[in-house]
Amino acid sequence: MLRTGHFPPTDAVAETVALLWFCADRPPDAAARGVAFGAMGFEYKIRFKVPPAFSHERLLRQLPDPAIPSSSWLEYEYRLEADGFYFLDNGKSAVASIAFRQLVDEALRHGEQVEIEEL
Repeated sequence: MLRTGHFPPTDAVAETVALLWFCADRPPDAAARGVAFGAMGFEYKIRFKVPPAFSHERLLRQLPDPAIPSSSWLEYEYRLEADGFYFLDNGKSAVASIAFRQLVDEALRHGEQVEIEEL
């Protein structure tokens, strides 16, 4: 089971950046209401300069499905923040590794420098 919490906006830019949530048990508007997922795995921050008109439609189609069949648990979760991606790896699976690499690749598309921090 995932724990819930609240992640306050980091700054004014965060209001214009869509928060992405891959939580099967949460409604689509959960991000707008400030509902967050629980940090029970390995947390990372992928920092990069997020363009003002950042569109993640292509990225959404490319990322592997984080759902684990016959479970409410997810392989990984992530969200887009004003300064990059927050990534939660719930078990160091191959699916989570692929998603992490794709998020880093996406960050590199928007700048020459990407900082990865384990939280």
